[in-house]
Amino acid sequence: MKKCMIYVLLSLIGVPTIQAQMLTYEEMVKKITVYMPEMNIKDSVFLQEIDSKIFNSGCACLDYEGADVFNVKSKKQDDGSYYLIFSISASPRAREGTGYFEYNDFLFVWHGDLPPYLYERTGKKRKFTYQQYVPIIKHDWGDFYFKYSRGKMEITGLGCW
Repeated sequence: MKKCMIYVLLSLIGVPTIQAQMLTYEEMVKKITVYMPEMNIKDSVFLQEIDSKIFNSGCACLDYEGADVFNVKSKKQDDGSYYLIFSISASPRAREGTGYFEYNDFLFVWHGDLPPYLYERTGKKRKFTYQQYVPIIKHDWGDFYFKYSRGKMEITGLGCW
């Protein structure tokens, strides 16, 4: 009898709390639109290194159908350089993006710290849409790791599959 009473009490207390935390279908499928600024890359070495170290790498991941986006993660280091990870993907991660540029028919979406000497804003913005509360499903097929500072970019790793 005690177990039954406890169960009833817990059920009565827990149900409204659980229902209050549940999202409606409309909240789940709500699409969020962000406008990301376009970046004009000023450092020619940066683009040359993308050509030589990524596009001429022979990495099979560049040939996957639909893999036409690089999500670039950037973190400023204590020495003033930037640690960059270029992850090839089928879709941009617009949720955290800070800017974008296009190069060689690929879209590059930047995430994180932006080296001020690398780019200038063009004044254009591009519309990106994503679904709220839907987890990002990572479809990266290849990662390229770099250390970048003004006029110098060296590859530090490669994960190509």
